[in-house]
Amino acid sequence: MSTASTITRRYEQLPEDDPPLLEWDDWPIAHEPFTVAVFLLALAATSLGAWMVTARLLWTFLADSLIVLSFLRALLPATYRMGPQGVERTVFGRLHRIPWQTVRAVRIGDRGVFLLDTTRFSPVDALRAVFVPFGPYREAVLARLDYYLAHRGESQW
Repeated sequence: MSTASTITRRYEQLPEDDPPLLEWDDWPIAHEPFTVAVFLLALAATSLGAWMVTARLLWTFLADSLIVLSFLRALLPATYRMGPQGVERTVFGRLHRIPWQTVRAVRIGDRGVFLLDTTRFSPVDALRAVFVPFGPYREAVLARLDYYLAHRGESQW
């Protein structure tokens, strides 16, 4: 099934004045050499440390599994879409939509934005927030955030 037909079916007719739907892929382990290096170093150090402390293959495997789980977002390819319905993230065909009405605050970082459901940001909120990477579209993502959140009735985000 083509992406165009999926988008048309999901959104029906896009309003004329809305910016065009923005879609991009993100796969940090494939596109960022630093992420690969950190992952491999963490895996090697964990394996070596677990083996030296326990000398058991089961505990080494368990420690390595925890490292893989902690890097899961970087290991799985994701497709992001930003349109009038909100931000969508698709991983392995599973769609997760964040409607614009649920976004209370936005925290802009170097590599992406955190969409928060609270108005005040605390470090713990980063665990609950949805991270949307910029990919190659930093300015387009920020422009769409400004447009959709302003048209929702809030002038500042």
